[in-house]
Amino acid sequence: MICYEKKIDGKEWFDETYSYEEFLQAYRTVQSFNYAVNFIVEHFEQVLKQELQIREEMSISERIELVKSYIIENLDQNITRSDAAGITYLSEDYFSKLFKAETGYGFKEYVLQRKMEYCKQLLRETNYPIGIIAGKIGCDNFSNFSQMFKKYTGKTPQEYRME
Repeated sequence: MICYEKKIDGKEWFDETYSYEEFLQAYRTVQSFNYAVNFIVEHFEQVLKQELQIREEMSISERIELVKSYIIENLDQNITRSDAAGITYLSEDYFSKLFKAETGYGFKEYVLQRKMEYCKQLLRETNYPIGIIAGKIGCDNFSNFSQMFKKYTGKTPQEYRME
């Protein structure tokens, strides 16, 4: 996830001492396969160490902002407290405490709020069918989505769109 997040292309790790082509052919012998695995593990460890150092130097506010950005970018996913704590390199309980202190909301409540606000925006600004909008926040059950939306806004998605 870190390599993807940081847009790290592992091909940049290769050079004239060990080429990407050699790596692709590493399956041919046990020795070359072991070398390739060790090569990748060493480079990935370096990435992890750098990332850990960066995250350790981040303030609490910066960590929470990172999570908030992650939530916005992944509204279609079932984002868990565990996922969020992992992004910040904090324990789940400590993360929850800090998140509530920084945002005024519990993590689950905040995620739901962001999802519902996004749905409201889509209902106002697009003609997407309500089922599509539900899918954009990772909800595949239209009935559950309608109930959740009504609980949050006091109106069904159809009623909200008609306003």
